[in-house]
Amino acid sequence: MPNPTPTADDALRKEAVDLSTDVTSLLVNRKDLLRPEDAYLMAMECVRMADRILRARQAALPHAAREFFLEARTAAQRTLVALEREGARHPHLEREMAPLYRRLHLLALTLGELGSKEDPS
Repeated sequence: MPNPTPTADDALRKEAVDLSTDVTSLLVNRKDLLRPEDAYLMAMECVRMADRILRARQAALPHAAREFFLEARTAAQRTLVALEREGARHPHLEREMAPLYRRLHLLALTLGELGSKEDPS
């Protein structure tokens, strides 16, 4: 059963959900510029991140939680690649994409660190 008190995982999941909302907002506002396949990929990978963080929090075993954190990191990296691709195609969107990119990058680093932590025993 999940722990009902707020944890770092809750903050990570909230950030993933917030990023999903912000990426979706960018996609809606710039749908005339962004390719549909990249827009879909970014939105779905952000949702996948939030899901894997939630699953990691609910995992009973530490190694299972690490695997979910690594899957969430992979989703963050895929979103970063899609943002870079769109940024290269539309350099004038850099101002809008830069904050999302920074947040995704920090989240990916954090998830990677959580996924690579070993058991203390």
